[in-house]
Amino acid sequence: MFEEGFPKDLTVAYTKEGGITGMDFLKKLGETARSTASTIGAKSADLVEAGKIKLARSRLEGKIKDVKTDIGHIVYEAYRNGAEPDNAALQAKFGEIGKAESEIREIDEKLEQDRTKGSSQQAGTAPQQSAPASAAGFCSKCGAALAADARFCGNCGNPIA
Repeated sequence: MFEEGFPKDLTVAYTKEGGITGMDFLKKLGETARSTASTIGAKSADLVEAGKIKLARSRLEGKIKDVKTDIGHIVYEAYRNGAEPDNAALQAKFGEIGKAESEIREIDEKLEQDRTKGSSQQAGTAPQQSAPASAAGFCSKCGAALAADARFCGNCGNPIA
């Protein structure tokens, strides 16, 4: 069990005085490994969930762009035919955009709550409720809804004047 030249009595004396035995060390190492694996698993699940939420947000932004393109087609076809655009069709498209923007705001609030919760847990403080971001217009570059206190567009990064 011991290699040549290793003093057996040193190990025995150390453990008799309350030191850690090899089995205690392995047990502690196993507990630490299980705890670390559990923490990593929880953080990985959180990252996957955040990724799914961000993907849903991105899809909604794509839907808004598609609906805006549809609006452009409705208006252009009416112009080309010398007629007024179909107001009911336009109102339906505007409603689709409003619904998607509302869903995006809900997603943003959820992401902010998760971010606030995560940062306060790391700091050891209680999570604080954040006020919901209210739209203060739209980005002149990409058309995304802007938060009231936004200095940059959360979608494309365009500075807000």
